[in-house]
Amino acid sequence: MEASGKIPRRTFLHGTAAVAAVSALPLSVARPAFATTARALGSRTLSRSTFTPLQGSSFRVTGDGQAYDVVLSEINDLLPAREGDDEKRFSLVFSASPRPSTQGTRTFHHDRVGPVSMFVVPVGQGDKTLRLESIFNS
Repeated sequence: MEASGKIPRRTFLHGTAAVAAVSALPLSVARPAFATTARALGSRTLSRSTFTPLQGSSFRVTGDGQAYDVVLSEINDLLPAREGDDEKRFSLVFSASPRPSTQGTRTFHHDRVGPVSMFVVPVGQGDKTLRLESIFNS
């Protein structure tokens, strides 16, 4: 700070640029994931019914220098639901063998839908399984 109590212009600009970058972070993470998904699915959009027939099946997950298999174990509605079987507001829960995992965008590969990029978060780890969840809320 200068002696007069004012913040130098350069410091102010760097600070506002940092705030803008942090504020835009979720969009910068979501935009590449959406673009990858749109290319993989063509004109289709991801919906609850895209995944319903795949419940219980295996997906190959890649990303963050790892590759492993998971099973789509649950498809849940987000509450409060806007209407019954809300196609655009749901969560997917995948089960995997326990392994250290962090949240992040991963690519899920399945023969019926192709590669789909999703942001997943570990939501629980038992003795035998790790649970990863992805939320769809549009």
